[in-house]
Amino acid sequence: MMRALEGRTAVVTGAGTGQAIAEAFAAEGAFVLCAGRTEAAIAQVASCVGGLAVPCDVTVLADVERLFARATGARGRVDVFVNNAGQTGPVGAMADVDLDAWRACAEVSLFGAMHGLGVAASHGWAARRLAPSTCRRAWARTATRCGAPVPPRNSR
Repeated sequence: MMRALEGRTAVVTGAGTGQAIAEAFAAEGAFVLCAGRTEAAIAQVASCVGGLAVPCDVTVLADVERLFARATGARGRVDVFVNNAGQTGPVGAMADVDLDAWRACAEVSLFGAMHGLGVAASHGWAARRLAPSTCRRAWARTATRCGAPVPPRNSR
């Protein structure tokens, strides 16, 4: 049986949940580029999945551009992009919350996500799509391994 992502190239940002995603995608046959700020963490994940570690701070647009350049240079194209890097903001009473910590959270979770989407679009990624059934199979297997809900069959 052919694996759902056999021969595909996946870029996964973020080392936390990104590790489970990278492992699941590699198990489905994808070559995975693991990207994140913590070089030791992404190197460990890349080593475990037979992929490539690419240091990348998603808050820095030039880093995200280098990530896609590295991916296309190494593999010719990016088939799957998981814009997973994120950061949880501080929790507490509003009077006690550090606004600089919230600003840092927004930089990663909002602007970092926009950098990824913008660079992916500039590389024509949005124009290339896997068949919906391939994406559904890969997502269902990945979601099961990561404990996430599987979207209904007719969702996109």
